[in-house]
Amino acid sequence: MKKGFILPVLLVCVMGVTGCMINRSSFQEEAVSYMKEKYDENFSWIEPVGGQIGNSHKSGYVSSDRFPGKKILVEGEKGEKETFTDNYVAYLRNEEACGELQTIASSVDERWKAFCKPEEIGLSLGKDASALEYLQEGACLVTLFVPEEEWAQNRDERIESFRKALWQKTINANITVYTLPEEKIAGLTGENYTEHVYGSGSGRFVMDEEGNFAVSKWR
Repeated sequence: MKKGFILPVLLVCVMGVTGCMINRSSFQEEAVSYMKEKYDENFSWIEPVGGQIGNSHKSGYVSSDRFPGKKILVEGEKGEKETFTDNYVAYLRNEEACGELQTIASSVDERWKAFCKPEEIGLSLGKDASALEYLQEGACLVTLFVPEEEWAQNRDERIESFRKALWQKTINANITVYTLPEEKIAGLTGENYTEHVYGSGSGRFVMDEEGNFAVSKWR
């Protein structure tokens, strides 16, 4: 009698555990589901970010048809989608954000050109966030081109003017400065500026959360 009773109980327990394992969503599934729900678009899983074994906080990359070849970051606590963040707004608003930065750069010197690229950090922004809200969320990555003619004579004052202009809109930034002949700067676009970020003499300036330079260096 006892053996006949124990066997069905064991079967029920095994089936229950198996069922729980089958129904338990992976972070991969949760990340794709979260992105679809938030943006009402289709996303596909690419790969996890490495070095997360034993860590409840997970992160990985998904792709979108709107930005072919781009790896969009999703991160959060597995099983708790309310903790998830992503950087998709950085792609959705990047063109407008670059325009905002260019306006600020031009207010200091009309010859300057400013470009930016999406940050790879989880942003706690809704899908309708503006370009300015995106820029204010974290230290955006700014590539600034300035004319090399007479630049060394007043570069500290000019970069300080740029910092002040950014902070007037509560934007803090990670700024890399490159010098080029003025005629080359005039021809820079979002598609070709990366061809000029090597060997042209540069400096790096990182603004902190109070809008001051936390790191500043001329190379």
